[in-house]
Amino acid sequence: MWALATGGSGRENLLLHEIWFMKSVCDLMQKGVTDGVFPGGVLLVAKEGRVEFLEAFGLARLAPERPMTTDTVFDLASLTKPFATTVAIMLLVQDGRLDLDQTLGSAISEFSGTDKAEITVRQLLSHTSGLPDYQPYYETLMKHEAAERKNILRELLCREHLIHGPGKVCLYSDVGFMILQWLLEVTAKMPLDRFVQDSVYGPQGLKDLFFIPFTPTQTLNTVELSQPFRAGIKPAPTPEDTVRRGGVYPRPVPFPAIQKEESGQDILNSTALTHTLPLEGGGQGGGAKGREDRPCAATEDCPWRGKILDGEVHDDNAYAVGGVAGHAGLFGTAQAVYVLLQELFNAYLGKPNAALFHQDAVQTFFQRQSGLGSWALGFDTPTQPDSSSGKYFSDQSIGHLGFTGTSFWVDLLKGVMVILLTNRIHPNRENERIKAFRPLLHDTVMDSIPGQSSSLF
Repeated sequence: MWALATGGSGRENLLLHEIWFMKSVCDLMQKGVTDGVFPGGVLLVAKEGRVEFLEAFGLARLAPERPMTTDTVFDLASLTKPFATTVAIMLLVQDGRLDLDQTLGSAISEFSGTDKAEITVRQLLSHTSGLPDYQPYYETLMKHEAAERKNILRELLCREHLIHGPGKVCLYSDVGFMILQWLLEVTAKMPLDRFVQDSVYGPQGLKDLFFIPFTPTQTLNTVELSQPFRAGIKPAPTPEDTVRRGGVYPRPVPFPAIQKEESGQDILNSTALTHTLPLEGGGQGGGAKGREDRPCAATEDCPWRGKILDGEVHDDNAYAVGGVAGHAGLFGTAQAVYVLLQELFNAYLGKPNAALFHQDAVQTFFQRQSGLGSWALGFDTPTQPDSSSGKYFSDQSIGHLGFTGTSFWVDLLKGVMVILLTNRIHPNRENERIKAFRPLLHDTVMDSIPGQSSSLF
């Protein structure tokens, strides 16, 4: 693998290996586009605080075509859990305002006297609360006025029944992170989006991580379904479910041809609406003010909203409550995700330039919690032999997946970070090729990244 040149200097050999690394990763990402794994994506690879690779591939939107760029904003889906809800809880814990073993009944009076009273913050973060994985709350919420929905959701959460005893089974749960949002907002006395903006993103200068609050005006019983996707409608499942050097590689081949209706019209064009991020925040939270319009990666042609989602949260439950939720709703770029991850990693290592998070808090949150499953606190860890991180990320790794086609993995031992943001559900969620693609990509990166070799570990 490393015998790329003979007789050359070490610098020449390193340069050749960097070129080979870039080509192997570029080729695989382009294959992902041409094979229909995703219409487009952005890949960022870093090692020991240095970005080794950052490139965009394919299309952010199929019709009308919009190219993917490294500045494209993605619906991060369940990456909201680690990058908003979890880091917010982490700050409250390290400041002594919350305790990981505090119970719901003691923190939120509405839960006292219910079967959820003894669930702890730790169990919610590690998906061992006993709560179900998912409920289509939006079907109820969308029948009510927008201003009433958040309170109605909390009534539904209080009435939700456990399917396991707390601490008995590990089951990934959106519902648990909806409750964590409630817990955070009661403790911090402000909405989730405002808290993370004021306490996390703002202090780091992160303008490209944000929620998009809004006031939904549609109701479920009046929305006309998008004709091409009437059949087979089902609620969204839970998830599994510095700059590129050289510029010598060709741009990716576009995504396979768009399906045609009998009329010959592109199906996507029949519902195509171009959305960009709003200039002002609003709705139920703070939101960033004065943000310039930014192009987003489109997601699904939503059957009940009757349009392609483009700059609008994909998750139905998050949409129903105005775009800000503990389990989904965060938008961002690959670079912004990298900055936040690097800040957490620096704190984990105890580096002096990590000012926001405390080392002991980060190390606690990055530690796998029990033998019940793979989860740390708000972050996942590899489960072999079938981890999406592939074969070469060490046990000392943390990561998370998002339903829209987003993911990250960080090897805390090897110092390698891989951020993959795609629009794999554009134009519909039935495309699951990314499940096989993710481990292949991570293996390719770890097998070829400069200064790293899987065979050495």
